[in-house]
Amino acid sequence: MFETFSRSWKITKLSFDVIMKDKELLLFPLLAGIFSTLFMVAMLFPSIITSFMKGSGQSYGITEYLIFFITYLGLAFIATFFNVCVVYTTKIRFGEGMRLFGRV
Repeated sequence: MFETFSRSWKITKLSFDVIMKDKELLLFPLLAGIFSTLFMVAMLFPSIITSFMKGSGQSYGITEYLIFFITYLGLAFIATFFNVCVVYTTKIRFGEGMRLFGRV
């Protein structure tokens, strides 16, 4: 049991060491949050405007559900994209050395 905690603690220290050496890795979650927010606003804003124009008593139609589904797919893509960026950059950092943000 203590061996598991010891191994986990080593991985945690190694991860923080990589973050200290490559502070650019912190840009990926920040960019993911910014792009996710922009995408959500861009997709949901027309839906909210049309629902206000229809009136508040009506339920969602097929158009609104389609917009919600496209929003879900877009947000899943953005999250996956930036997670892959973090994993790839970290793998490069562990294996080959320093990579800079924006340069492969």
